[in-house]
Amino acid sequence: MKQAIILFVFIWFPFSVFGQDSLVWDFLTEGRVYSSPTVDDSTLFIGSSDSCLYVLNKRDGKLKRKF
Repeated sequence: MKQAIILFVFIWFPFSVFGQDSLVWDFLTEGRVYSSPTVDDSTLFIGSSDSCLYVLNKRDGKLKRKF
């Protein structure tokens, strides 16, 4: 049975702005994510236990590609 895992991405702001960390977006994969993503200027690369590599837009979390 495949388990759905939600990847949460947090952005850090000074406590004086929001008082705590804020969730920016989330993304649902079809398997577990065991490692940290690889990040460049505008993209996140996330490997999942569903044998897929997810390529996401860093700003809004939208899927660019799935291999």
